[in-house]
Amino acid sequence: MTSHLNLKNLVEYLDDEHPVVLLYGVAVAIFLPALPDPGIGKWTLTLRPPVFAGERSYGLHLIQGPAEVAVVAVTAPPPPRYGPVRPSP
Repeated sequence: MTSHLNLKNLVEYLDDEHPVVLLYGVAVAIFLPALPDPGIGKWTLTLRPPVFAGERSYGLHLIQGPAEVAVVAVTAPPPPRYGPVRPSP
């Protein structure tokens, strides 16, 4: 989770996103196969913070779109107003 949260900083630090994508892919490739077996990966996901986030993540995903629309509607400047269009002579 920490590596996922620091991706933007890592891209800025390395000044390129390609190595970051590669490193992230390797981390996921190592972590995912370890989940079915008892061990550090499965134990990590049973801790309270990941369980708390996992129980709420789908609900947060569903509310993300309407929340974005509401924030943009409230904070965006009004569109420019144009006067009446006159036909050209």
